[in-house]
Parts: sequence; C-alpha cells; structure tokens
Amino acid sequence: MKNMKNKIILTISFLSAIFLLSSCLKDDADLWKEDVAGKMYATVFSPGLHSSSIQPVPDAVTFSFMVNIATDAVPSTDVVVSLAFDNAAIATYTESLRKAAIANNDTLDNGEPDYKNYKPFPGAVLLTPTLTIPAGSRTGTVSFKIANADTVQLTGAYMLAVSITGVTPADIMLTSNMKTYMLALPIANQYEGVYTNDGYFKHPTASSSRALSADKTLSTINKNTCELGLADLEDAATPAYFIRVTVEETTRVVGGATVNDVTITNVYPGGGPTTLEQINEGDDLITFDSGVQFNYYDPATKKFVLRYHYNNGAAWREIEEILTKK
Repeated sequence: MKNMKNKIILTISFLSAIFLLSSCLKDDADLWKEDVAGKMYATVFSPGLHSSSIQPVPDAVTFSFMVNIATDAVPSTDVVVSLAFDNAAIATYTESLRKAAIANNDTLDNGEPDYKNYKPFPGAVLLTPTLTIPAGSRTGTVSFKIANADTVQLTGAYMLAVSITGVTPADIMLTSNMKTYMLALPIANQYEGVYTNDGYFKHPTASSSRALSADKTLSTINKNTCELGLADLEDAATPAYFIRVTVEETTRVVGGATVNDVTITNVYPGGGPTTLEQINEGDDLITFDSGVQFNYYDPATKKFVLRYHYNNGAAWREIEEILTKK
C-alpha cells in the first residue's frame, strides 16, 4: 500500500493519456490532418488497455474486439486485415509502467519500483488471424480465446495484445496508436464478484447509525482472500477504509450448515481505522442463535456473515454485514 495515492494518480494519468492518444488518428506519427480526405486507415475500434477478470478454471473463454476502416467513404472492395499476438506491445507497456513508478518514487519496501510486470497469457489462440471486411462495410470482429486459467499463478500479472500487422488493399494505412488491442487478464478467485448487502452500521452517535444496503465488490488478493470496502466508507481515491476477508480451511456448523471460518484484517491502519477487530461471538445475523462464532462464509449460499468493529482512538463503531453473491 506504500505510495498508494501516487499509484492512483499515475494510473488515472496513464489511462487518460491512452484515451487521448486513442481518440486521434496518426498518419506517420502526426495527428490526422484535414487534407487527408480519401485516405483509409485500418484501426482497432477501441485501442489501448482493457481488463477482464477470469476465473481459475480449465474452460475456454473467448474475447472479441472490433476493427474499423476509418475513411470518409465506405470501402467499395473487400478489405483483408491480418492480425497477430503482439508480445512486444506488452513489453513496451510494462516498461512504461516501470519508468513511471521510478519517476513517481512508487516503490516497494525493498526499494524496487512497484508496478505490474505483465507477461503474455500462456496458451492463447487467435481465432481470427485474418479478417475480411466485405465491400460496403466498415467493421469486423476479431476473436481470441484462452483456456486452462487454473494452471497459471493466481497472483500473476497477465495480458494479451493483438495488433493489426497488414491490410489489403495496400493503400489502406495503419496508424501506430490505433492498431493494438490490449487486454489485462487478472485471475479471479472463487469469491470475487458483486454482493448484495444486508447490514447495519452501529455508531456511538445514534443519529449516525444506519442500514447498509448498497452492493459491494470483492476483489481478488490471492486464492482465498478478497478486498472490499469497510461498511459504506469505501473511497476509490484512497485505501484508507478497506478490509480483507480470508476464507480459512477450518469449518464448523452454524444453523445446520457447514461453513468456513473467515479472518478479517485491516488493509491500511496508517490512514484508515487505528484499530480494527473482528467480533468473534454473538447472536447470529441469519439464524439469531446466541453464542455463534463469527466470522464465516457459507459456500452453499455464497454468503459472508461478518461482524467487526473499529475506532480511531475514540468510541467503537460496529458493523454487521450479510454479503450474498449476485
């Protein structure tokens, strides 16, 4: 979490740069000039960086993107576009992240730059190495697939890049900043996803106590840990109010169901709650049985039942949450 604010600013700035570059055609590295009427360009319809979490399962998953012929008149002949995986684009993007981390002094505890070191996802197949866009049309769809995501490292940083390598007829040009589609492929654990929330925030000031009902997103940290916002205090601009829930291998029975113990930890005590502790016993939030041990995950119903409290040197605030995967 070191220098998280810098990391967020860097990410926003970098993505903004991608958007700006992607929104303009470049002809020989210059912005597309007004006097290029009649020229044609083969472009990726939405170039630059995209991201899609995938489950660690052996099943094949297919992804698609569109190729567009940018021109002032619809092509009167078929257009044949050649494509290929572009590992060099991944290396270039990763190197830009490394340099940006150094420039922003975004470092790990050991002093090394803190950035995502992306590697090509292994075993991908390009389903559309050649795309034919028929005369009278501007667009076509390119597809590729991956499989065996269960065999890769869960915490690895994976990406695929597909670039346009050639076009027929030869008078259709390529533009360097709009020829590549990049897809980051973070591996999701089985708990990642969007959850409904039936919860309550107990504040020392009664008027500040409130129900919790907004959906919550759990994001993968490792194979059995997810990160989520603390109660309704999550702020995307800072890591201050986030917790992590770890589903343990130990099980017990609650209300006749076998559930897994859950451990809650404070993500950023330096900027969020000074102290955060899980409440380990109380009336169950679902069965209302007394003396039930918290916190737990029910794999049958895909529910997290959480009870924890925190303070910042003052009175405790207590949170009760029943998170159900949508």
